[in-house]
Amino acid sequence: MSWSVLPVEVTLEIIEYLCPEINVGQIGKAAAWTKLWQTNNTDMEAEQNSNEGGGSEGVLSGSTQALSTNPWSALQSLALTNKYFYKLCIPFAHRDFVFTSNDWTPITDELVSKWVKHGGNVRNVRILLDPGFTLLFRYWEFLATTLATFTNVTSLALYYRSCHSLPRKVAEECVNILKTGKVLEFGIYSTVILEYKLGNLTWDRRMAWMAYDIIQQFSNNAAAANKLRVLDLVLETLPTEIYNLVRTQFPNLRALTIRRALRYQTLGRIWDANQLPYWKHRDNLTCLRLIDCSNAYAFHIPHLVRHFTSLRELMVSTCGASDDDTVGVQRSGGWSTESDALRNTHAPLEVFHIEHMTDWEIYALGVIPTKELSTSLITRGHLEAAFTRDPEIFPGLVLLRVEEYVNLEETTYREPTMANAPRTIKTLNAICTGRGIKVEKDAKWIRRKYIA
Repeated sequence: MSWSVLPVEVTLEIIEYLCPEINVGQIGKAAAWTKLWQTNNTDMEAEQNSNEGGGSEGVLSGSTQALSTNPWSALQSLALTNKYFYKLCIPFAHRDFVFTSNDWTPITDELVSKWVKHGGNVRNVRILLDPGFTLLFRYWEFLATTLATFTNVTSLALYYRSCHSLPRKVAEECVNILKTGKVLEFGIYSTVILEYKLGNLTWDRRMAWMAYDIIQQFSNNAAAANKLRVLDLVLETLPTEIYNLVRTQFPNLRALTIRRALRYQTLGRIWDANQLPYWKHRDNLTCLRLIDCSNAYAFHIPHLVRHFTSLRELMVSTCGASDDDTVGVQRSGGWSTESDALRNTHAPLEVFHIEHMTDWEIYALGVIPTKELSTSLITRGHLEAAFTRDPEIFPGLVLLRVEEYVNLEETTYREPTMANAPRTIKTLNAICTGRGIKVEKDAKWIRRKYIA
């Protein structure tokens, strides 16, 4: 039987299944906390082997770096079966344009020609804008030439080390891709933030002007901005005007991740009165992640949840400032049954992940209704103290995920900071048994260490 008699839809499904996944984090998923570069020996050997393989037309990989995971993928094997499958596989083989290595990648005329020829097939772009090697001019020429031919990109991730020296032509081509109106996923990532376990306050003065300019030009193109569904911003800091654009443009976002960018005092706290006009309603936003944002005050975050009526997934990791008011608005018994309680005006979240937050912050976030609560890297006793202080906390909770090492019978309470902190705390077992909450010890952390 000839393979050509198969329905085209079935054949394409087979090819799609065989396509290797991009070996960097997915925008809107793990990209905001996934290191860009791997340093273990296995990965280094694979990358060296892939570079030795060259970049000939017969190798159907997205880039020399994409080869590092599986030099001879099932897709490539299928393509070499016959001319019929080779023709079908070509568009898929050039779907991913991934150049994120910080080491020199040989840029040959053959490599440039290949990507220019297949530019219309590219859907996913992942590029490091300013790698740390000396032959940058050749790399930038390569980017400017190839990006200009990418007319059907739907997912664009830009990584930078400093973004001070990026040529205007490369930035313009990135903007042109965004302006096509076909980009559904967009992310800008500082490799400094991704690579280092511990932050540095001096980063607050690092201004990635080229990144800001790209965001501004994109957001000012209403037709293109309206198409965007997923946005990741992993930046050292964010100027007020760009912060305002992020909140007022992109009306159809479904997932927004902001890591570290919200730190300037001039930005105000996330729900201060003078900030409210900039938070436009986004009826489609279902996922919000705030990581290491010092202006994300815990008592303000429930207001954001109320504001985003379709929100179903929330992550709050290492947020808030050291001088935050830890008292906030205290609650009396029965608050969760009141008509204006969040649980009575907003559907419960499907998943709420809290990380590196203290007892009073967990208490502040506790008005948010959720079916599932995942906690990681919480100081001993702080989660239990918040539940002891307010038995109605996290209305609708049916599943609590904690890390594997957590002792469900623990009664130690270290360094309490909560107003009216309980003198003794209940164990997680007692708390969850009393409320009929199931406990699973499989929570995973996002940020391993506290950040300055």
